[in-house]
Parts: sequence; C-alpha cells; structure tokens
Amino acid sequence: MYTIRQRVVLLIAAIATLMTGSVGYAAELTETRLSSMKLGVEISSGDYGSSHSTTVVTVPVQIGLDLSPDWYLRLEAPMVGLYTTTDQSMVVTGGGTAIRRRGTITTTTTTTTTATTRADVSNTGLGDINARLDWTAYEGSGLVRQCLLYGYLKLPTGDDAQGLGTGTVEGGPGMSVSTDLSGVRLFVDAGYYLQNSTATYPGRSYVDYQIGVEQPFGDRFKAQLMVKGASAKADGAEASQEVRLKGLFMQSRRLFWDGYLMTGLTDSTPTIGGGMSIGFYF
Repeated sequence: MYTIRQRVVLLIAAIATLMTGSVGYAAELTETRLSSMKLGVEISSGDYGSSHSTTVVTVPVQIGLDLSPDWYLRLEAPMVGLYTTTDQSMVVTGGGTAIRRRGTITTTTTTTTTATTRADVSNTGLGDINARLDWTAYEGSGLVRQCLLYGYLKLPTGDDAQGLGTGTVEGGPGMSVSTDLSGVRLFVDAGYYLQNSTATYPGRSYVDYQIGVEQPFGDRFKAQLMVKGASAKADGAEASQEVRLKGLFMQSRRLFWDGYLMTGLTDSTPTIGGGMSIGFYF
C-alpha cells in the first residue's frame, strides 16, 4: 500500500505530465456558467483509522441553474449506499465521506448512528440534499479574475438511523476567488458552516476549503489538481484533508464528461476514491 507521500507524488506527477496543452474552448467553460444537469457515480473506501473497511457509493443528481448573469443556483440530491465491515457504526457526512465512531458508547457518539454497534452493515437510500447559491461579486481581468460570494444549505433528508445522513441542518456563507496566470487558473474556495446537533450526532460549526490549480489543454479538455479539507464536523471527530485530481472532457458544446480520483491524507477521509459523471448544458 502506498504511503501518503507516495500518493501525493503520484497525483502531482500525473497532473504535471498533462500540463502541456493550449488554451481553447475548455478555458471558456471556466468563465461561462451555463445551466446544466449531471448524473454520476462516486465510490470511496477506507478504514478511517481502524482495522476494518467502509465503502460509500453515491449516485448524485446535480442541477445547475443560470438565474441571471450574476446569480447561479446548484442543487444536488444523492442516492447513497453505505457498506461497512467495521464493528463500529458509521455515518455519511456528505461528499462520499463517512466518520468512524470515537469512544466506547454505542448509541450516542460523534460518529455513530442511532443503531447499536454491528458488523457487515449494508444500507441504501436518499442522502442529504444540498443547495448552493452563487453571486458574482466581481469579474475582471486584473490579479483577481473572479470573486464569488455564496450561501450553502444542507437538509437532513438522509436516514440518520441507517447512517445515510447526519440528521443535522448545515448552512452558511462562503467565498470563491480565482485568478489566471498565463492560461492557468488558480482558485481558493472557503466557507464557514453552522451545524446543529442531535442526540446521536453532536455536530459543530466548521470551516470547509478547497485550494487548487486548473489547466486547460486542447479545445476540449481541462485538468484540475486540488487539496480539499474541512475542520472537525463533530465533537471528538478529526479534521479532514484529501487530494483530488479531476478532469473534464467536452464531447460537444452541450455534452460533457467529468471524473476524479482522490486519496485521503487523514483518518477522517477515505483511503482512495473516485467518480465519473455525464452532463448536459442547456
């Protein structure tokens, strides 16, 4: 099994090999946010610091609505499958990530569900629906190319008794800033989300962030390398951090494919994961 350092080196080497293309239609995609619909599948697996394995399968349905030149709405409704052989209950916190229970209590812990400790769990169903509303506060050609302010909201539609959601409401403001350097896009995205708690999941407010670089090459493809993380989402849980390598291919001006590979850098993230989706601009 690769060490964390070896995983990061492999991902950086892959993106460096690709960064040789020219700016074309793919670069235009960064600047033009069209309404879209996307369907995909994501799989992640890890031991979350234990000697057992947990796999999360997500089938997200995503809709993006271009409300006006300055406003954009993103909606996601995921179907979630939670499969674990661990002797401690797990809960899916969103984005294909689960949290391993801390402590010795079996019915009320930071990462357990309302079910008691069990092995070989297999649960499927609707996950937590979430939405994000973007407002373009600034767009220009200087050092800062674009600045977005947004509001995020996650509803507890997933069954927390089966570990398919946290059972908590999350929401708060965020900001995304990007710049272009010789055709390469650099971006930083950060948000602060308030979260309530339940009898079985003591959620807490947390900071979520993404830092990355995006390189278009050719007229139809672009690649992205980023670090994604968050502070602890529940009392007793750990901060999360992962590295993602993403790609987007435009099959036509309307039809596109995208996918990603990831590896976790902390015990609160999966060891490995990935996903692929097909989308349509309209």
